[in-house]
Amino acid sequence: MSRTNKPQQKPVQQTNPSPVTQPTDTYIQPFLKELVPELSSLERLKDAERRMDVYISRKKIDLHQSITQWTYQKHRDYSETQYLRVFISSIAENQPWQTNSDDLAQGTWTLRIEGRLVDDEDVRSPMRPKFSSFIQSFALDFHAKDDNVDKDKNQDADHPMDGSDNATGQVPRQLSMPTKNYDIVEWHADPNAPVEFDGLDIKRNGTENVDCTITIQPMGYTGDQLQYSESLAFIIGISRGTVHEAIYSLYKYILLNDLLIPDENSNSKSNQNDDKMVVKVDSMMSKLLPMTTGEPKKYLKLMELPQLLNNHIKPIPPIKLDYTIQVDKTSTYGELVFDIEVPKQHHKDSSESVGSQNNLAQQGMLLLTEFNTITSQLEPQLASLEKKSQLLSLQINSSANKYQFFNKLAQDPVPMLKDYMKSTANALKVLSGDDGFDEDTVRRSTFYQENEAVLFENLGVLLSNGRM
Repeated sequence: MSRTNKPQQKPVQQTNPSPVTQPTDTYIQPFLKELVPELSSLERLKDAERRMDVYISRKKIDLHQSITQWTYQKHRDYSETQYLRVFISSIAENQPWQTNSDDLAQGTWTLRIEGRLVDDEDVRSPMRPKFSSFIQSFALDFHAKDDNVDKDKNQDADHPMDGSDNATGQVPRQLSMPTKNYDIVEWHADPNAPVEFDGLDIKRNGTENVDCTITIQPMGYTGDQLQYSESLAFIIGISRGTVHEAIYSLYKYILLNDLLIPDENSNSKSNQNDDKMVVKVDSMMSKLLPMTTGEPKKYLKLMELPQLLNNHIKPIPPIKLDYTIQVDKTSTYGELVFDIEVPKQHHKDSSESVGSQNNLAQQGMLLLTEFNTITSQLEPQLASLEKKSQLLSLQINSSANKYQFFNKLAQDPVPMLKDYMKSTANALKVLSGDDGFDEDTVRRSTFYQENEAVLFENLGVLLSNGRM
């Protein structure tokens, strides 16, 4: 039998340390500050650089937010807010006290709801928007009452007050008449068959006062517009708007009051200071926090703001009011008048507002582009200066190590040389891989707790020689 020659194992080659051209850390040892007083100026310079970076980052975020608001703005312009004036009144006709008769069947009342914009436009202008263009729905709910009021369907008449009453006396098909089982009147805007009118008349037979609830749903209340809580509205200065508008306004409040501060408890080692910023909760913002039994929060993270605002926004509720239809007065016109805030309606051929927003967005984009251009031009110079600073830090640390070695050698040479030889022998043992540790011992956690300093030194030797 022929013996197969075993392949000869090549000796393990020792890898050379990886050359390091520049340091990865600019840490300055604390004892050097006593030897080199100028290092305190370096620390102040670094602190000023950090504050400048935070300031520039804030301004850049501000510019981004402004451009986003101008470009994708969905909320209305509050400088163009209009007011819709609503008049609610009742008219009594053929009542016994008016006709000097005992015939109750002839007595009727009419509930009139009308409105128009508070502006200088001529009432007869065909371009004037009608009351119905601002109302999405309307409901009239009669309160339950023990009476025997006769409701003659032939005499009921619900029609708009725009002068377009037809000969048959019928009302728009969106207006549902109450039946004997349902004493409610509803009207809903139909985009497929719009009806324009400046008011509604609801006429019924009756000789007694009637209590009812009037519900008016203005147009646009169920869209992006939301209602803010009193605490949030007091801080940002507006009571209605979008979610984006609430977050942006609260962020502006934080910046204007210098509530964005560095997080002293942050354990992050990142050089990005934006990740270490927290919001200081002042007396105003503390009202936004939920009520808790424990100690209230003193700081908030920026990512917690949207969740915080969710508890302070809700859909805009419809306008509800209780009203009494009076039959003991001929007319109550002018007794109940109120205004509703509505956005200004722009015609399709009107683009001035859109053009102004586009101009602002373009100016913001130009500023942001100029900022990015200047930043890209300065980046090579800043990188060169940063590299020089790192090299100087490396030289300072190297000189500090030499100073420590020779200073100890000058003070007490014999123990110093013994410690140096012992440390060198230990480093050689670590690099050769012959540590002499028992395998059963290193499996226990107590080994690492008792030899923490030795292990730390061994890791430093391996790192400095490129073995890890």
